[in-house]
Amino acid sequence: MVSLLTGCGAPPEGGRQITQAERDAAYPALVPVEGLLVAQGEQITDTTEEALLARAAALRTRAARLRHTPVGAAEHTDITTGPDA
Repeated sequence: MVSLLTGCGAPPEGGRQITQAERDAAYPALVPVEGLLVAQGEQITDTTEEALLARAAALRTRAARLRHTPVGAAEHTDITTGPDA
């Protein structure tokens, strides 16, 4: 019952009031949808899946290599104490 009543209140203002100038402002201009579409060279093609899989494999390989890279004592920072400890 309480959750039902909370939905009946006025919506929050978001911390700011709408000014009269904002109320009187014109609507934004409409633009053709063609200008909003993705450029022709960026569309999904037959090779997109292979390219993404190859990139993912390369990133996994790089991550594995970074996981096994030793860190010198001078470069090591204990994350529990922070760099200023």
